[in-house]
Amino acid sequence: MADLLKKTVISLKQSLVYTLSLGDKELFHSNVLGWLFENHNDKGIQPIVKLFINDELEIERVEREKNHFDLCVTCHKKDNEADKHFVIIENKFKSLPDKKQLERYEVVCQGKKNKKDNYTFILFAPQDSLRVFEKNRPVNWQTVAYEDLCKALSKAQFSLTSDEQKFRNEFLSSYKKLLESLLKIISLVVTSASEENSPYLVDKEVLNTLKEIRLHDVYQKLYASTVQKTLNINAGKDWKSDIYFMNGSVLKWTYIPDNSNIVYGVEIQREKFCIFAETKDRTVLKQSEKKLSEYFESILNEIFEEGRINHKKDGRLNVYNKGIYKYQYAKIPAVTTIKDLRKKLKIAMKKIEEGMPLFCLKVL
Repeated sequence: MADLLKKTVISLKQSLVYTLSLGDKELFHSNVLGWLFENHNDKGIQPIVKLFINDELEIERVEREKNHFDLCVTCHKKDNEADKHFVIIENKFKSLPDKKQLERYEVVCQGKKNKKDNYTFILFAPQDSLRVFEKNRPVNWQTVAYEDLCKALSKAQFSLTSDEQKFRNEFLSSYKKLLESLLKIISLVVTSASEENSPYLVDKEVLNTLKEIRLHDVYQKLYASTVQKTLNINAGKDWKSDIYFMNGSVLKWTYIPDNSNIVYGVEIQREKFCIFAETKDRTVLKQSEKKLSEYFESILNEIFEEGRINHKKDGRLNVYNKGIYKYQYAKIPAVTTIKDLRKKLKIAMKKIEEGMPLFCLKVL
């Protein structure tokens, strides 16, 4: 992996198109695709347009970031201009798709829909990302892979004579080479994070190599998103899972029982395995801190060796967000695999479920 990665990084360092893409890595690709749609009248780029727009439709307008959609392409039927059709494209280049986000977009469109309007929803992402996401894909969403775009770029050439024709075709060729290099990296990342025996933590050597081309943030997000899918924690109805990015990736599972003003859960912050309590009423956590500390440590002691559990000198919990979030943590061993992490998570979640009823009675 390291040798292939380094060769690819050297290639990208020499690419002007890649340098131009660094302003906003995902938006750049959406803008290129939107630009190609806006030039749909050029027959030479029809192989690209046809990936997303069927032959019965004529493009009227291309809008970026409308209602938070990456691309919204307004079309009409070729034999009936009054018959409107909207193609919504969600571009997921640097992270895995989010099922809830896609379903939210459908709701937004349904709210705006006239009876005669039709919608097509397309998820545009690298093939490896689509493969990982496939079982969670909403039924109304079609998919187009970046690899499909690469194939179409091989056949596409601007044919309309203009002063920019040569430049445009050279750009298409350079853009295809850029995508091929980036897709190699994405494939390596997703494949690694999809294997249960891969390390949970990102590879520092890979991270440092990708920092040379400012692609390390994409690596961290994509690796964490894929790890979350590989973990495949099937929690009960009272559990909610999240992933967010703040000084690195954070995976979070929150237990939200009925009729409780405190929620508990597990949060993975890079090398930290945290057991937490969260509430809108900070006085509840303050009054219960000693019991909370004992409760959290009892869970961590079931999972980690004593030397890995963080102990503050004053015996108090770690505090975040002005006291409405308190936690205790243990350091995850560097050799921990995704499979090992799943075992630790399941133990912690089971302990939280078993301890909640008794602990709530004592605290509340």
